[in-house]
Amino acid sequence: LTFHLGEEETIVESNLKIKWKKKVGKFDKKIPLKLDGTNLQLLEIKKNNQPLERKQYQKTKNQIILKNDQEKFSLQIKVKINPKKNTSLQGLYVSGDILCTQNEAQGFRNITYFIDKPENLTTFKTTLIADSTKYPTLLGNGELIKEKKLKDNLHSVTWQLRTPTPCYLFAIVAGDLFKIQSSYTTSITKKKKQLEIYSNCRDKDRLTFAMKCLKSAMRWEEKVYGLEYELNRYMIVAVDSFNMGAMENKGLNIFNSSLLIGNEKTSTDRNLKSIDAVIAHEYFHNWSGNRVTVRDWFQLTLKEGLTVFRDQQYTSDCYSKAVKRIEDVRQLRKSQFSEDASPLSHPIQPQSYAEMNNFYTNTVYQKGAEVVRMYQTILGEKKFNEALRYYFKKYDGMAITVHEFFECMQKFCKEDISLFKNWYVQKGTPTVKVKDIAFNKEYKITLSQKISNDKKAKKLLIPLSYQITLNNKIFKKGIFLLKEKEQTFTFKLDKLGDKPLLSINNFFSSPVYLETNKSLEENIEQLQKEKDPFGKWDLVQQIQKKLYFQFLETGKLKFPKTLLDIYGEFLAKERDCEYLTTLIDPPSVGDLVNLTKEIDFNLIKKFINHFTKTFIKAHEKTLLSLCKDCCNGKRKGKSYQIRALKNKILYLLCGHNKSYLSLAHSQYKKSDNMTDTLGALTSIVHFDKDEKVINNFFKKWQKDNIVINQWFVAQATIDKKQVINSLNQLEKNPCYNVLEPNKVRSLIGAFISNSFQYHHESGQGYQWVSERIIHLDTINPQMAASLGKAAFQLYPKLPLQQKRMMLKWMKKINKKVTSANIKEVMESFIL
Repeated sequence: LTFHLGEEETIVESNLKIKWKKKVGKFDKKIPLKLDGTNLQLLEIKKNNQPLERKQYQKTKNQIILKNDQEKFSLQIKVKINPKKNTSLQGLYVSGDILCTQNEAQGFRNITYFIDKPENLTTFKTTLIADSTKYPTLLGNGELIKEKKLKDNLHSVTWQLRTPTPCYLFAIVAGDLFKIQSSYTTSITKKKKQLEIYSNCRDKDRLTFAMKCLKSAMRWEEKVYGLEYELNRYMIVAVDSFNMGAMENKGLNIFNSSLLIGNEKTSTDRNLKSIDAVIAHEYFHNWSGNRVTVRDWFQLTLKEGLTVFRDQQYTSDCYSKAVKRIEDVRQLRKSQFSEDASPLSHPIQPQSYAEMNNFYTNTVYQKGAEVVRMYQTILGEKKFNEALRYYFKKYDGMAITVHEFFECMQKFCKEDISLFKNWYVQKGTPTVKVKDIAFNKEYKITLSQKISNDKKAKKLLIPLSYQITLNNKIFKKGIFLLKEKEQTFTFKLDKLGDKPLLSINNFFSSPVYLETNKSLEENIEQLQKEKDPFGKWDLVQQIQKKLYFQFLETGKLKFPKTLLDIYGEFLAKERDCEYLTTLIDPPSVGDLVNLTKEIDFNLIKKFINHFTKTFIKAHEKTLLSLCKDCCNGKRKGKSYQIRALKNKILYLLCGHNKSYLSLAHSQYKKSDNMTDTLGALTSIVHFDKDEKVINNFFKKWQKDNIVINQWFVAQATIDKKQVINSLNQLEKNPCYNVLEPNKVRSLIGAFISNSFQYHHESGQGYQWVSERIIHLDTINPQMAASLGKAAFQLYPKLPLQQKRMMLKWMKKINKKVTSANIKEVMESFIL
């Protein structure tokens, strides 16, 4: 490939060496060669360096089709593209002053004509030619093999990737970039690797944290799985305009700047954790996605589900294991369970698609990771790690399917787990009902499985980690493997006595709804005895849900005094501040919307307000004292853990009584880190709307493209009807740019998450978001579809009046948009 790079005109010359694969079978002239290409201006096409006449090939809107008359030949193609007009951000495009690429899933066809399928593995030799002043840095995949100065202030750089690789992993970057570099010596073969991280010059002081994270991820993968990075150089580049979080292009990762650029002064602790996780995720893709890649896009979870699981393992080891699992499970229940309950429901291995980008979903990623975790639960950690090492070794350099992954897991499992394959093709979230009874020296546990609204649902193999406690001692623990629609497990008791206490689906061993025959009082009793941190948090969630159902039935919240006393014990005795934050967190909309067939946002809001008010009123003095202890250094622990607790309490107190806003104002003025600054700002904006503070933050941070996004989020999530007026004003702000996905997510995406105002009974939220989706479809269809999925996911569960309003706008969107991206989403709901 040779690129003559320019912002408005880039000429791409490709020289393809093509041969018939012997393993496919005997050479067949009847099978034509089809090359994918979209939005390309074809300038020239040659075969074996001889120009082809128009009658020798067929050109359609998205392909070139040639007769297949030779087993081996070369093809020379020259095209012209306009990166500046490519606002879809797929293929080669402009981000600020940087030229960069994004080719997953099917972006490479926007660069040149090619067989754009992941199973088509090829080597790349890429020469980049550009103005040396405007684009002094020219990056590509693999190893740098040549640099040359040319006439007219041009220069060229050639990169070579000798490893056969799918084109979705191809990448180039050109720009005036700042670089930090370091080296890393692998622990196994002791080879020295060159590490480089690039960004705009304005962000040059915020790259060292990312370098630290990269080395940490490399060490972890070597230690846990014995896997090393094979190329001599590993590069990461930050760009502002990026549809995804980051991309694992071979040897040249391209990152959304918000997930690479950071330090304590300009990033929250949550942001920094995300940076750590995403850097690890993309690095881990070198094996789970790059070296072992997918045969086709129906296998997407093979690389994404597995890599999400591995980055969860990594961050769990780096931070708090319990808190990490709580965060993952909470996100799964909020986002993926909702997706499973909507018309967008699909298995982790989709069976069909109109637009592939629509299947980069919570189901493929998050539920896919849970499926991998279930393998680990069934096999045990040691056997699972052996199986994974075997998998990487056996299929290195190949494009495969989920079947091969399953076979590797089965090889290391003593019993037949063939039923587990149904997890790949069955959509929906299973419900497991648990009934237990102790009678006549026997303790029986009956488990049953079902998937709502699917009479043809396949049976699943569901591993459920359990522990049985008898007389305050562990009686039995292990894993139930639920294989049938209903199964009973029986345990012999030595004597008659207290009923055993069952804890099941511990550490969320399977992604299921759990229905038990325990009463609210029994749950509270179990919570008093629970020692496991995750189990304790999960029991709090179960109790909150039971209180919500009680509230729906009676219209009143009867907060048991015993439960209030338990919360008091949490506040007095729990020393891990970050974990304590999860225990005292009141129910959220995301926790409650999946619990009923019809969502009543007014009732949800009343319940959350009643719950929070009762909790704070009972422990107001303790909460205030804890908050002050966190501020004055009396509370011990890691700084990020203390900040998590402090800002949670600050938000609760300010929402309870505006007199506490003085604490927020004081914190805002004294803060020396972004976590405390934004924590205070959010409390002030949500409960006071102090224009002076809002303007002060903007004035200070308006030139920081990443930080200012948080300013948009804080205002888009205000729970007041007037928020629509604020949104309209924010759209006019000079820092807002509809061409930049991060800005769109920070304003439109944040407002969609503002449930009580987006779903306001007036319907103004639906109108505001829908009009912007229609506009976005003309700019960035992938972004429009992503917003559409989030905006309309709850449609089937809305009250009739709101459903009618939302349907009206969905029909209007479907009528006005032209891209397959958003049409596929809308038609899922409308039809």
